[in-house]
Amino acid sequence: VGSSQNPSMVNTVLNTIVAEKFAEFADKCDAGADIHDLAREALNENWRVIFNGNNYDPEMQEELTNRGIWRIDSGVEAIARLTDPKSIALFQKMKVLTKEECESRQQILHDHYTGTVEIEAKCLVDMIQQHIIPSVKSAGVGPLSDL
Repeated sequence: VGSSQNPSMVNTVLNTIVAEKFAEFADKCDAGADIHDLAREALNENWRVIFNGNNYDPEMQEELTNRGIWRIDSGVEAIARLTDPKSIALFQKMKVLTKEECESRQQILHDHYTGTVEIEAKCLVDMIQQHIIPSVKSAGVGPLSDL
């Protein structure tokens, strides 16, 4: 989550995933399974996702991909996953969001993203027109006739 982003949706997704897994553990415990065996089994099945390395190192990213850890490198791609059938099924199962609410949130997040990109692009154009071009002209460098 970027510093200017609201972490609430990320927290909602993560907490829903964790709640589903805790519900599965609780159901197995209620059915008589030993908690130590459940914990051991969960660790053995998921050990590959435990990573304490440098997430910014491209070699480490490759290692994680080789381990079969799925990742999303783009915010737009992450937003699109909100309405995947698997995501909707999870939210509905846990009574967190309905299909319609997932679709609405996806639309709002896409609108916010495109609005932010549009503002940043307009700001860039404004900086070029008001600062860069006048500075280049006053310095007499570059292809002045093209400016």
